[in-house]
Amino acid sequence: MNQNFNPLNPPYWQYFLAMEDDLSRASRFVEFVTENLGVYSLEFARLLLSSSSEIDVIAKEFCKLLSSNSKCDDINDYQTIILKHYPMFATFEVNIPRFSLNAKPWDEWNRGSNLTWWKAYNNVKHERSKYYNEATLGNSIDSVAALFTLLLYYYRQLQHHIDKSGRIEIFLNPPPKLFSSLKYLYSDKSIRISAFDLPDKYLYTGTP
Repeated sequence: MNQNFNPLNPPYWQYFLAMEDDLSRASRFVEFVTENLGVYSLEFARLLLSSSSEIDVIAKEFCKLLSSNSKCDDINDYQTIILKHYPMFATFEVNIPRFSLNAKPWDEWNRGSNLTWWKAYNNVKHERSKYYNEATLGNSIDSVAALFTLLLYYYRQLQHHIDKSGRIEIFLNPPPKLFSSLKYLYSDKSIRISAFDLPDKYLYTGTP
């Protein structure tokens, strides 16, 4: 078997890359600086809705891998299950070197608070005419960064689930162009799932 064979065929990763590319293109019209994080637009609404909806899908699958018998219907369930097995999950920092920006999109979980960008997602989704101003650059960045973080954990867990021996090298190709994690990811042409670090120094085995 080719050592680079990817049995996961990760469509979620390709979808993330498409959203990351859309976010990057938006920088042609709104400068990605702290002063502009409150700028809102139709494009940021679209990015916030699509990335957060994708998080909902992947978080369910991730939680099923972690605890197949647990209830995982909403963001509160995701928080309970993920932090039970990966207590440092919410500390993961995402970097955007191109614009000298950093994000910890799950950090509010550490303080027992609701996620600002997730609340904005629900507001824009259900009452857009009232909360359209929450479809901001900042919330869009946080949502796509949150998706990036979740995918790194999900694919690491999935690889371990299907290949506990670690003999198959699985890559996420191509790597992101906008997002990185200078503390946890190596500078490479691809992301090798078995090689990057996580804030949690252990890999949860999948036992409830």
